[in-house]
Order: sequence, then C-alpha cells, then structure tokens
Amino acid sequence: MYPTDLAALIGAAASDVLAARGFDVGVLPAEIGLIRPREPARGDYSTPVALRASSRLGVPSRALAGWLADELASKDGIAAAEAVDPGFVNIRLSSADPCAASVDAARSPDERIPRGGMIFQVPADRIVRLRDGASMTVARLAELVGWDTARFVVLLASRIDLEALTTATDRNPAFRVRYAHARLCAIARNAARLNVQPGPAHGLEHPRERELITPLSEYPRIAQRATDHNEPHRLARHLLTIADAFGRFDQCCQVLPLGDEPPIDQHRARLALCAATRATLANGLCRLDVHAPERM
Repeated sequence: MYPTDLAALIGAAASDVLAARGFDVGVLPAEIGLIRPREPARGDYSTPVALRASSRLGVPSRALAGWLADELASKDGIAAAEAVDPGFVNIRLSSADPCAASVDAARSPDERIPRGGMIFQVPADRIVRLRDGASMTVARLAELVGWDTARFVVLLASRIDLEALTTATDRNPAFRVRYAHARLCAIARNAARLNVQPGPAHGLEHPRERELITPLSEYPRIAQRATDHNEPHRLARHLLTIADAFGRFDQCCQVLPLGDEPPIDQHRARLALCAATRATLANGLCRLDVHAPERM
C-alpha cells in the first residue's frame, strides 16, 4: 500500500469512527499526517490524526486513537493497528516489506503524477532579493549563475545567497540536487557496465536507506500540493531533502559490487532504490523547468 493510499484509508476510517458516534467529521484535519517510526518494531507508519482532532471534539486523544485503531485493524491491507500515548496510532501493513512497496512505486513517478501537470515558470524580469539587501532580475541572476541554478533557487527561497551560487559546493542548493541526479545516472551506467539490474527492493532496513525512502514515498503528496496551491517552494525544498538524504546514503551504503565480488540481492535492492531516487528527482526538476544533468 502506497502512503497516499494509506492516508486516504485512515481519513475514511476516522470519518466512520466519528460518524458512528455522532461527532462532526468536519473537525478532522484536511491532511492525514503520516510518519515513519524510528524503531521498525513500532510499526510501518504512525498517524497523529486522533491527537490533532481530539481537542476539537472534547474527547481524550488516547480514547479516540483507540477507536481509530480498532477500525483500522479490520481493513484490508492493515496487519495491525495500535493506539499509543499520547494519541498516536501505529500501523503495520499486511505487505511483508512496505519499504519495497514504496521504492517500487517511486521508480515510476510519471505514472503517478503525469508530466502534463503544471510546470512552474519563472519570468525573466522578476525581481529577486539577495541576502546582502541588493536586488536584480532573474535574467541578470541567470547571467551570473546559469538559468538552471537561477530557476531553482528563485523557486526555493525568498532571499538568495549569490556567493554560494557561484560555487559547485554543498552551499549551493541547486548544485546539490542536480549533482545528486548526475551521480545517480553514473551509478546506473556503472551498473549496466557490470550487468547488474535493479531487483526487488527487499531488506532495505539500514537507517540511511529508510531515511531516503521516507521522502521518496512523500513525493507524490508534496508535488500535488505544490501544484494545487501554486507553491513551487515546497517542491524545491523536498527535492533538496531527497538529494541530501541520497548523499548520506551514498556515503555509507555500497550499491554495486567491488572488484570480483558477485552481485547479491542487497546490491540489486539498493540499485532499485537509486533508480527510484533518480526518477523522482528527474520528475521534480522537470516540474521546476530545471535540467536534470546526467553528468557534471
């Protein structure tokens, strides 16, 4: 079950719980929050929806969480649901490997969110503010740092650190995202050279793997919200989160076999995670009208 589907299921279950007890379902938040517990033993996801709605209903949050947990436990795709203090519901999916489901879904973001959706534009004559208090047009900024960098940072932040944008370092947010995509393309090329194909994304339990999977699974919701509310900064920030999580993963998780080492399932699973990350970054950069380089 994909996170967006789980959120919809929780929302429907919460509405049923309230309606059955004569409460106003309008008190439920518009967005059903989902988080990944730090400890896998606590479940695959946790939701604070009961905690957030309880004060409006005048019902103890722990009691509301218990009602919701009982309702969710009977739903298809839910292996277990448990209410925990102060009002969260921890959920375990029926799928044997929810991480694998998230990665497999993220490998084809274009199927979930059509490319024909909104592509955010940045007018060349738009005035941007610099951190030192100066200002300039987007066109002038592009002359100094390039159009791709200019578009990304203008959509990312209200004030721009021009000095950072002139360097190919981690201080440059556009560089971090575009470099991550280029690095992922390099991994794909090396995998092809070694004849290693992405496989089922099972067993991805390393903390850095989970840290990357979480924002990947949240991408469809963030991209849709950015489109619906014309908030490209949300999408730009999320791409930066994904790129930074990939950088930490890349530093400590070996993706491809070394030397004469034969490929194993872990290599194939991590290669699938890389393919999902590359596809997601490419989709997001396309929406921001920023080129996703294959080499840098």
